[in-house]
Amino acid sequence: ITIKLNPKLHASQNIENYYKKYKKLKKSETINEQNILECTKEIEYLNSVLNNLDKIENENDIDEIREELVRSGYLKNVKYLAVEKAWTIARGFGIILKAF
Repeated sequence: ITIKLNPKLHASQNIENYYKKYKKLKKSETINEQNILECTKEIEYLNSVLNNLDKIENENDIDEIREELVRSGYLKNVKYLAVEKAWTIARGFGIILKAF
């Protein structure tokens, strides 16, 4: 392994620079691992909500799912239309559910 050193710096300064880079990368790795775990949990949760949407039998089921998504922070109640309900998901997506 060849390590490129900065000729303008002393050996100890080069070592310090590489150690700082190592610490920064190690911290980033830990943060990325935590983000992956959180995203995996979020995907599992949203998949369970999607499965529940497939099992809707009446408007009460829709309301229960909506309330859960509002509590979880995924939906904001935007407005109620005459026969439609509209929400905006936290990340800017919209949902309109028509009563059946």
